[in-house]
Parts: sequence; C-alpha cells; structure tokens
Amino acid sequence: MDMMVRGKWFAAASAMAVMVAAGALATRPAGGGINGGGRYYGAIDQFGSIFVNGVEFGLGGASITIDGRAASEAELRLGQLVTVDGVVNLDGVTGNAISVSVSNAVRGPVSALEPAAAGFTILGQAVRVDAGTLYGTGLSPQGYAGVKLGDAYVVSGHRNARGEIEATRIDRATSQDSRAVGTVAGLQPDASRFALGALTVDYAGAQVSGTLADGVTAQVEGVLAAPDLVLATRVQVEDDSLPAGEGASLEGYVTGALLAGRFVLGSQPIAIDAGTEFVDGTLADLLVGAKLEAEGRVDSQGVLQASKLTFDWPDPARAHGLVTRTPANGGWLEVDGLVIETPVGTAFEDRSDAKLKVLALGDLRVGDTLEARGVELRAPRTVRAASVQRLKPDGRAWLQGIVSAAGGASLVLLDETVSVTASTSYQDAKGARLDAATFFARAAGREVKARGVSSGTSFVADQLSFQN
Repeated sequence: MDMMVRGKWFAAASAMAVMVAAGALATRPAGGGINGGGRYYGAIDQFGSIFVNGVEFGLGGASITIDGRAASEAELRLGQLVTVDGVVNLDGVTGNAISVSVSNAVRGPVSALEPAAAGFTILGQAVRVDAGTLYGTGLSPQGYAGVKLGDAYVVSGHRNARGEIEATRIDRATSQDSRAVGTVAGLQPDASRFALGALTVDYAGAQVSGTLADGVTAQVEGVLAAPDLVLATRVQVEDDSLPAGEGASLEGYVTGALLAGRFVLGSQPIAIDAGTEFVDGTLADLLVGAKLEAEGRVDSQGVLQASKLTFDWPDPARAHGLVTRTPANGGWLEVDGLVIETPVGTAFEDRSDAKLKVLALGDLRVGDTLEARGVELRAPRTVRAASVQRLKPDGRAWLQGIVSAAGGASLVLLDETVSVTASTSYQDAKGARLDAATFFARAAGREVKARGVSSGTSFVADQLSFQN
C-alpha cells in the first residue's frame, strides 16, 4: 500500500499493532531492536516468551510486576503495555528480560458510555477503542458492546495527543480499588488535592512516594467517593526518564509536533537527523496523532536520538462469503468461519433481492452472501468491519489482507491458512501472470486477494493476486 493510501487509512482509523504469525512458514520481517542493554516499551504482541516491539524476550529469571505488585508470567496478557529492561542479542530480534513491568492506565467503574466516539469514561479518564483493542474473556458480548455502565474494568493503553487513553486491552476488574495514571495538574498542597484530567484526587490520607508537582506523572490508588473524586490511599510519583547512554525502543503516539529536529512521543522527547531511518512512512507522516515505534540511544539530556522510526498503520481487510453464524448477543457474526465485528458506526447496505432500505445486523441470516470491509484485529481470525454489504448469492468466496506468512504451498491471510493446488493461478497487481515460486517469494508483508473455496475451517485458492 502506497503512503498516500496509508495516510488515508490513518486518518480514518487509529493505528494498531500488527500480530506476526509464527510457525514454520517464512514470516514478514520483525521490527528488530537495539543490540545490548536497553529499555523496551510497548504492547505484548505475541507469546512464546513475550514479543515486544519486534523482539522476543526470554523471561527466565526476570522479575515481573503488574501495577506495582509481584506477578507471574501466567498473568501476562496480549495487548498489555509493558516496560521491559533487558539485553538484546546481536541478531536484534531475541534477548533476555531482566524485568517486566505492566502499568495499566486506569481501573474502575464506567461512569459514561460514548458509543458515537467508540469510547467510555473511567475515573474522569476518556478511553477510546479502535480496531486493535483486545478484550478479556469476562466481557459479554465480546468487544466494545460488552462494556457496561457501572461495571469496573482494567484498561491498558497509550495516551494520545488529546490526553485520551487509546486502549490496547480491556479486562473486567477483579479488584474494587480504583487506580489511575496520569499527569498531575492543579496541585493544591494546602488542600491535599490535585487533578488527573477530569479526576480530582484527595491525597490527605495517602501514602505518598516521590515529590508531587504539576507536570509529573503519578500513579493513584484509592476509593472512589464520587464519579470524579478518588480518596487516595497510595500516590506514587513515576520517574519517566530513560537511562542515559542506553538503547531504547518506545511505542506510542506523537503528542508534540516536530520542531527544530525534535518531537514528543507520549511524554518522551525524540530527536531525528539525516541518519534517521524511516520505515513505512516519511518525514511528512511525522504528525501529531501518528502512532510509531522509535529506536535509538538516550543522550545525557534524556533525549532519545532516533536511529529508526517505524510507523504503525492499520492493516486493511476484506472478506466475501456466506454467513455461517449469527450469535444471539449481537455485535458480531461469522463469514465462512471468520469473525466479523460490527461496532457502532459500521455501515450496513442491502444489495440482495430483499433490497431493505435500512439493513441492520439483526436482519442477517445464516446462508446470506456478505462482503465486509475493515481492518484486521490482533485477535485470531477477526476483522472489525467499517462496512457490511448483503449481496445476491454468487457462489464466490474470497479474502483480502496483508500476508503474515508465506511458504511454498500455502500462506497466512487474516490468520487463516490459504492452500493452493496445481491449478491455482497467480497475478501481480496489474493482472500479469506470475509463476508460483515468484509469487510466494514476494508474498510476505504484501496485500493479497485470495479467491477460492472456503469450508469455514480451511480455504483453498484458485486465484491469488497482489493488490496495490
């Protein structure tokens, strides 16, 4: 996909992390990392140890904490934001973790739902979901539709330029204590109060670690006395500074515009120069709101001197086939076994013989021919639809998306293995024929359309073609 199209995708949807398929097939290149000791901050993309920012970290002997308490490897989840201190091997893609720290953004009851904005509010903190948000099994129905007013949740995510939490994972809360992390503002020492966004924190009875001041980052735990008031039992001032002289890889949203060779990623100042490598983007894409990963070394002033910037764009996805399941709780359906999420804002259109003027999810039935367009989620075999069309029966099935892995006789598309036969044909983006060997050599990381036959559990292609 060219950069103009990628830019349009970014304007239409928040970027998501890409989950790389594992196994014997050749995978698209990982992000890589900084050789030697360093700090990595990002979402857990994959297990088998843990994968953070394209690096597989072994956890043997590593200390693990979640929200300040000792935890086990079994408690780690996909989509959690973690800070990993460790050592990366010379290959740049494997290493060993010394410590792994999960710091969730907010925990507490939902005080407001905002379906039009695909979000909700907890402890005065605005939470936004996107196509990459993962959800724990405690939500029913699964996904945004399972978030209920008054229920308590734990949210992991990045802060965007507006101060909102872009959720990477949402789970039901098991603790009644409320928790929030944010920037201190409006400190009133005499009244023992300050604000985290729209939340007022009363710390008169709290154990305070560190020095409170406007502009510092603080973790707050306590009891919710009102939707926008917490009686804190513990306040911890965080040290966000990076160790000088060490390597670092940071994932997040650009919150401060580029000026004089510097910009801000989250709260971290980043410097670029003529030697900075741009991956999947250019200098023109370095705008407030962009999501990216920055790699480099930290100078004596605490500025990350970026050697590489890797932009994170949503992967487009399309599916065409028969509806195989319509669950009673709504919010999603299946097309040939592929889960199609239909969040608030999904556009429905009826091009079948029924020709309903207003088509809704509840009108769809098993056996209907459907085409869904949207973005691929990190959850297995799942697409979040921006549009859904019911069509006249045509007996066709096809998938379209980014190939996450490719071998000599199959590829992985939308987390589904697509097999080929001796009669399968291959085309480049202009429709010219290719041989199988050439196609598979080029397939990993490319957008591909697969036409063929789906059984709901497998897909056999009669045609594979590259897309622009």
